[in-house]
Amino acid sequence: MKTIIVATDFSDNSKNAINYAGSLAACSQAKIILFNAFQLTVHASNSLITPKGVDKLVELNAKKLKKIALETTEKYGVSVEITTKSSIVTEALEELVTQSKADLVVLGMHSNDWIDKVLGNTATALIRKAKYPILIVPENATFENINKIIFAHDPNVLLMPDNLCLIKDLAENFKAEVEILHVDTKKSRLLEEKLSVKKVNTIVEVALSEVDHYYKGIEEEHVAVGIDKEIGESHANLLVMVPHKCNSWRSFLNTSNTRTMALRTHIPLLILPSYILPGCN
Repeated sequence: MKTIIVATDFSDNSKNAINYAGSLAACSQAKIILFNAFQLTVHASNSLITPKGVDKLVELNAKKLKKIALETTEKYGVSVEITTKSSIVTEALEELVTQSKADLVVLGMHSNDWIDKVLGNTATALIRKAKYPILIVPENATFENINKIIFAHDPNVLLMPDNLCLIKDLAENFKAEVEILHVDTKKSRLLEEKLSVKKVNTIVEVALSEVDHYYKGIEEEHVAVGIDKEIGESHANLLVMVPHKCNSWRSFLNTSNTRTMALRTHIPLLILPSYILPGCN
């Protein structure tokens, strides 16, 4: 990895994500871009805030980011840049990732508040839309040497081979073991008939051929429950998932295993983008 973007809203969860990213950048010799985007409140919009007023808000945010950047550089010895703008977070992040050619976007995630389960938050919105790798850092997660990675592999998700290189890079950098986990449910057994499991496994095998890895299958009625159990038993310190991607608004109504894990995981969750799943148009 060469460039890591850390999105912050200046909350305690964001501070924790910055600390995690700082440790990760130091180990990977990567630079950090601290990013903040904000949308004007309804009250501010109704009051017809002037362009100068918006510029003032951007300036205040930039001062906050500069302070955090200096602290992060001093603490972790890494290069830190800053950027802030008035924009929709998801749109601004996509633009920044493209411009900076970032390898990873890091976000903080707070505890499982009921409103997040019902409506979601910035992190879960990005899961549905992002075309770049995202690392979700739970509020109580602290960086430790990454020696065990669980890749929760769904054979029905069409993988992008280039994105699996990030797993390879992390495993090589930290000399980590990779467990390729498949949680078998009645639903998944039916879906496997529609796609070539052999082809997907070949993609995984080629991408991870140079790192220590093995396959494991477990049976569990709910995928998230199975993953949780395996994390506890294996003492993994990084979870990797690839979500289904659909073109339709119907995807929002379906329960996403990746979204569920983002809201409940106690270890960092690396989310890699996938191809759009056939039949979701």
